Amino acid sequence: MASSPQHRIAPGYLALPDLAAEQLELDQLSARHAPPAGNWTDVRRRQVSHEIMLRHDSEVSLAGSENIDLPSCWPASAHIDVSEQIDWLTTRYSGTREARIPLPRSAQQLWGQHKYSILARDQNLYRQLGRQLADKAIDFSELADLLTSTLLERPTSGGICNAVQHMWGYVSQRPEHARCYIDSWSTRELLHETQQRARTTGPSYLWESTALSELMAWLD
Repeated sequence: MASSPQHRIAPGYLALPDLAAEQLELDQLSARHAPPAGNWTDVRRRQVSHEIMLRHDSEVSLAGSENIDLPSCWPASAHIDVSEQIDWLTTRYSGTREARIPLPRSAQQLWGQHKYSILARDQNLYRQLGRQLADKAIDFSELADLLTSTLLERPTSGGICNAVQHMWGYVSQRPEHARCYIDSWSTRELLHETQQRARTTGPSYLWESTALSELMAWLD
């Protein structure tokens, strides 16, 4: 059995073929067990789906593929911790740049990739982790497990709005226009526009943020 989806790192770290394989796995699991909304299988399934949509890859089409058996990218063990998953994928993707988010080489890089996802869920944890990283009071493995488990928690609508507004600030064309868009668009519309601008003109660290796709899963 491959590692539990409950403990997998953000879908942004996976290459598209591996995303397709995981979505099929989750679709089949959902068909067998019909998980309730908010269950970890449901959450992971929606996060994977929105990551695929963010990349806009026309070759990734899963319609009518319920009986296709695609190999999982994960090793055949019931659970491996998040830092081990990163090591596994680093070897798997060696010499390539397969995924949207590069596999992190330091705790600071890992934090930078997750910070808007954490901001959407817990501002106190956001500030606490910032301080701990500055003081080198948390190691890579502990941070990776904490960030991954936190992404399974439902953010509040206000938390999502706050995080999206922070991200939007990096891609709005002129500061005087930023307030106008925020006032007239829904959070979903603002996040979608932020996604498009991050893809084409935004700074790389914004395009490499987990929040860019996973927050959309909570706005369905």
